[in-house]
Amino acid sequence: LMFKAITEWDLAMQSYAAATRANPNNGLAHYNMGVLFGQAGQQEEATRAYQTATSVQPGYAPAWYNLGVMHRDAGRAAQAEASYRAAVSAQPSHALASNGLATLLWAQGQTEEAEVVFREALVHHPEDATLLNNLGGMYAKM
Repeated sequence: LMFKAITEWDLAMQSYAAATRANPNNGLAHYNMGVLFGQAGQQEEATRAYQTATSVQPGYAPAWYNLGVMHRDAGRAAQAEASYRAAVSAQPSHALASNGLATLLWAQGQTEEAEVVFREALVHHPEDATLLNNLGGMYAKM
């Protein structure tokens, strides 16, 4: 994690790769590789790293969330939804995952379920401006 602030992308990636070789079940190292790949615009590699992270550490909500973002950005709505749901299941208080799921459901016309997801997220984060804004936007367009 200490290399995240360093701009030497190759050194950071080498360190994370070494961590995964030392312990292939190190979900955090796979997740961190996904972050670096994503920052470098290498979406397919980022997706694979997040898939590995969720495989070896299925309860790690940030990896599921980022995998959902990768799928969403690639136009794979069903996979994005499944990833967001896994993130929320692993960590019900994960506001970003809840927002991602709710906005995806809303975009698919599933406004009733989107409202439920927004409201459940607001139980954990009652003053989250993004959740409140997106819920308001959904209501305004109903």
